[in-house]
Amino acid sequence: MAFQLLGYIIERRTGASFAKVVQERLLNPLRMNETTVFAPKNSTMGVIPVNETASGWSARTPGSEASTSMFSSIKDLAIAGQAILNSTLLSSSQTHRWLKPVSHTSNPKNSLGAPWIIYSGGEYPQTSMIDVYTILSNEGTNEGLYSSYVGLVPDYDIGYVILSADTVSPADLNVHADYMQVVLEGIIKTSINQAAQNFGGAYAASNLNSSITVKYDELPGLLIESFISNGTDFRETLANLVGVVNATDLSIRLYPNQLVQQHGSESKRAFRAVFQDKTELADAGTPTCVSWLDLDKFQYAGHGLDEFIFTLNPEGKAISLEIPALEVTLERKA
Repeated sequence: MAFQLLGYIIERRTGASFAKVVQERLLNPLRMNETTVFAPKNSTMGVIPVNETASGWSARTPGSEASTSMFSSIKDLAIAGQAILNSTLLSSSQTHRWLKPVSHTSNPKNSLGAPWIIYSGGEYPQTSMIDVYTILSNEGTNEGLYSSYVGLVPDYDIGYVILSADTVSPADLNVHADYMQVVLEGIIKTSINQAAQNFGGAYAASNLNSSITVKYDELPGLLIESFISNGTDFRETLANLVGVVNATDLSIRLYPNQLVQQHGSESKRAFRAVFQDKTELADAGTPTCVSWLDLDKFQYAGHGLDEFIFTLNPEGKAISLEIPALEVTLERKA
């Protein structure tokens, strides 16, 4: 019903049919040539169980254009998913607002978006919490023998598509649990290796005794192992600011904040540092994320000491690291 109403609203606002709007604003720009509203005229490429009537292939319910009448392929849905993740038709800010929960449920691993059903995977604090944005179509209904399941994982810029046709009833595609338990575990391990290659290593200034060593371990975020600023152990400076008695107990981890800026073939990607005492209970033993309350708490020269900006080459590998508060840029060493 919700999608039917949305279709009517689109037609009222644009003065055109829903099918025409979809064709001109979505399918044509993305070259989704295997997607149609209602069944395509040529059915030779379609999977039709039983027959066209029993399967729902030939169904044309009035007003259902925006709800149960889209025909597509894995290829085209993959194109659509990539377009969402890459902000092809929307701005990055619009995409970020779209890929967010609008309401939570009684299950802490389930949230609701528009139109997403969001499943949270991962084992905090051992791994990052990962949100999978899904759309499940026609499961458990009597409107044909087809089911579809599309999932996007914005944190890793990946997704999946499942299309099915059965001879008795729509297939149960509720496979998110298996997907998160098996596939996401592999994705996390792969991302650790990629992060080590793309960001890990030593960075040093050409004209100052300033350097940083970035590593990646099994925990979320990038780990700063050593931090020297103009000949001074800056970990000790930060420990004094944070209130950590022993500087070796201060954990400094960098987390991406989704701020990316293109500079020709290169790009800049911003990170935020989180400073924590490794000897203290996580979040001081409370359900509140205490560490994030300290963002921008310590500033110098108008910039937060927790602001770090990597410059990446066209292959996505870091070539330098800028710390605006210290007015220094460190070049990555081979």
